[in-house]
Amino acid sequence: YTLVTRGKMEWKWMLLALVLACVVIAPWLIWNLVNFGSIVQSSAEAVPMLAMRKYQVLYGSWKYWHFAMEGARNALKLFWYAAFGLPLLTIGYAIIARRNRLSPAERAIYLLVIGNVLLLLVHSVFRGFIRDWYIVELLPLVLIGFGISMGANAGADERSSDERSSTAARASGRFVMAALVIVFQILLYWRPPYVSQATILEAGLPAIEKLTTQYKVASFNSGYYGYFASRPGSVVNIDGVVNSDALVALKAGRIGDYLAKDSVSYILDFEGDFGGYINLFDPHLLDGFGFVPDSMLGCPDSKDSLYLYRRRTIQGQKQIP
Repeated sequence: YTLVTRGKMEWKWMLLALVLACVVIAPWLIWNLVNFGSIVQSSAEAVPMLAMRKYQVLYGSWKYWHFAMEGARNALKLFWYAAFGLPLLTIGYAIIARRNRLSPAERAIYLLVIGNVLLLLVHSVFRGFIRDWYIVELLPLVLIGFGISMGANAGADERSSDERSSTAARASGRFVMAALVIVFQILLYWRPPYVSQATILEAGLPAIEKLTTQYKVASFNSGYYGYFASRPGSVVNIDGVVNSDALVALKAGRIGDYLAKDSVSYILDFEGDFGGYINLFDPHLLDGFGFVPDSMLGCPDSKDSLYLYRRRTIQGQKQIP
């Protein structure tokens, strides 16, 4: 946008900004290249690979229609989570009704909010995958846009009659915004989201802490567990998101062989994850493993239960207790 509107006047500054951005990003890209042989994380390939295979089975040629609907829903979530959808109304009014009277500061913040929406659409439509925390991390910018739009809209409506009323309206708008955000936060913490994480926190982590004192435990959702493992390296990621070796095994349909090679003794995850990976990637994933009796790990706040599978033998001879 800046390139189109001010490119002739400020191209030198934009070039400098581009160089600085590349300098800031470069260390992470170089680190990825050295460690994984690619400048992008393995998640850039693993996540859409799983999502596309799953949705191809569920929706066939209609999967992109499903992605589009999910994209619209996720974009609306951004405004709903911020303050029950009110930012969409105030920012939308500013952009449509006052488009010719927007200040440079307003225009900048609204463009950044639109950029957030586009980011969520890209994740939803082209990767086929999104989590609520993708949305939550964008809320501060939407709330800033919400506050600016409320004050500017009220001020614009009052300015023509009385400048003092404009100042009062701006102050009133800020107080209303603050009250709405406080109410929303109270409701949010009264009933926390991410109920599946409650199962992981209350049931999964204690199991991981106990098992990893002696054994290696594999999990698709391993990011939660690796931090709390009793020994470094005792939690093995097998969905390929942070493990390029597992990604290679997934693409070859030999994730079961990868587990045997890495001496993994237990696998812990949700039933749906087992079904997805077994049916889409490797039907032999659980060969050599048996379901541990009475090991459906759950908690009162969630209907999701974790399933625990145990390797029948280690190196063909030692029985795991």
